[in-house]
Amino acid sequence: MSGAEAVGLVLGIISSIISVIEASQKVFDAARDAKGLHEAFKKVAENVPLVLGTLRAAEEVQKKMEAEWQSSDNTAKKQAIETTSEEIEPVFETCEADVRALRDIFEKVVPGSEATRTERYRKALKTVLPGKKHKVEGLMQEILEKLQLLHTHHYFKAAVDISKIGAGIEELRTLESSDPDLDARYVNSGSGPQNVHTGSGKQFNNTISGGTGNSQHIADSQTFNYPK
Repeated sequence: MSGAEAVGLVLGIISSIISVIEASQKVFDAARDAKGLHEAFKKVAENVPLVLGTLRAAEEVQKKMEAEWQSSDNTAKKQAIETTSEEIEPVFETCEADVRALRDIFEKVVPGSEATRTERYRKALKTVLPGKKHKVEGLMQEILEKLQLLHTHHYFKAAVDISKIGAGIEELRTLESSDPDLDARYVNSGSGPQNVHTGSGKQFNNTISGGTGNSQHIADSQTFNYPK
């Protein structure tokens, strides 16, 4: 691949990602106010403007690099532009794949009735990301982490708001998993039964596995004392 091709390829990838986001802006915006949607979808949607702004700034940088490469007679400078383009190409390739996956998931899950969103999300993860463990929050986290890497290249330092991107990554890391099959709230690692009550009111547990001396307990409240 020639220097011109390397520089132009990166510019094309960035432009493609921007087009995907802009074409899907309505569904991302709708996720912010949609009822019955996991909090992760809303946090991802809130980070879309940051991603889009960073990409637009990066696009302008890459355009200037391309113009400089074409007009310069300085071999060292042209080589530096080529090297930078080659190094950042994987960053944007990953971002493009993740943005397209987010687009597909949001388009499958956000529209429609509130009652069916969990099941549609479960199916979307299997069809959009078969064999992968990524969730919507994981995809956005990876996008932000990749964009954060641009800060290490002097051409792109001004294009990356490192503090906002860092804050976005940290917030996504602390979210409860959005994967309905990996809900960490209800995990029983022992051999006995698990009784889960998520609503209000009393919980009635009557678990019998045979034998004698079985009893039923009705509790208004329970106290758990975990060893330190």
